[in-house]
Amino acid sequence: TTPICTRGDILFSQFTVSATTIATMATAGAAGIFHDLIWMTLMNNATVEAQIRIRDTSTATKWAQINLAADGGGIAFQPGRPAIQAAAAGTWDMQLAAEITGQVDVSAEFVRTT
Repeated sequence: TTPICTRGDILFSQFTVSATTIATMATAGAAGIFHDLIWMTLMNNATVEAQIRIRDTSTATKWAQINLAADGGGIAFQPGRPAIQAAAAGTWDMQLAAEITGQVDVSAEFVRTT
């Protein structure tokens, strides 16, 4: 469920990934600001399986690893409570484990908290 908050506290991110370069899901907030993950959807439009690594950069460790089936494999993720960011002023990043022919479409929503 989405926490009760003002519109200004919601951060929406939508992008595609197809290479092993790191993509930023949510940019760093100001000092003392956290971006907690509310929901995300991933859809693999490639002809091969895609392995996605999601990282809360404030901890510098992998937060989740998701395998998406080829040709339309996807996932919708909405935790029962926001996935909390470990430290303020960090980013959320995503990276493919290997190059793919095609792309993974990503949508994610975060809430700003202090």
